[in-house]
Amino acid sequence: MIAAVMVALLAGCASKMDTLDYADDASATAVIEFPQYIELRALDGEARSQPFTVSYPYQLKVAAGVHVIGFQYQQEWGAGASSRYYKSPIMQLTFTARAGERYVIDYPKPAYIDRLNEGENYAKTFSAWLLTPGGEKIPAKAQPKGPGILARLIGGGAVATDSVPTPDSPAAAGPVSRPGEARVESARLDALQTLWKDASEDERKAFMNWLISGQ
Repeated sequence: MIAAVMVALLAGCASKMDTLDYADDASATAVIEFPQYIELRALDGEARSQPFTVSYPYQLKVAAGVHVIGFQYQQEWGAGASSRYYKSPIMQLTFTARAGERYVIDYPKPAYIDRLNEGENYAKTFSAWLLTPGGEKIPAKAQPKGPGILARLIGGGAVATDSVPTPDSPAAAGPVSRPGEARVESARLDALQTLWKDASEDERKAFMNWLISGQ
């Protein structure tokens, strides 16, 4: 009897996922599952990133309706001193979330990650899709990748939508404290973390020089 209870408890723990709640108290919600090596980059025009403490797979809770998601594949290839992390371009897809449904981001897994020479090509030609409860695959599209990624994320080129305010827009800023203020500040922190992770070496150096100069 005790053994059966322990098995049930362990099974329950194993099935429980970390949840990032972006539903804003909506009564009708859906969830999107993120598998290992897929990192959240943007949601509905705002730069996002999962906390460092999150465990894979994790899920994103969103309000029912149309959403634009940006994400990126990142994995270590090779072994030991010769290993290297490869990143895909930022992928983007648009879909309509229906209340109570579960969606899963999926992609073709590499057969051998120890073949370092194949990692770069795999990342460059990376493909992924959103799997719906009905079995439909909604393909994600690779966004332009290069030194201008900071400008695209701030200005909204790759992952932004005109209908969603950014953290710096009038709709999200103001001198009066309100319930949504903490969420806006969190969004800014997420954005800064994402920008730093995606910045090129030259962009990071330029930023540090600006920071030191105190301008």
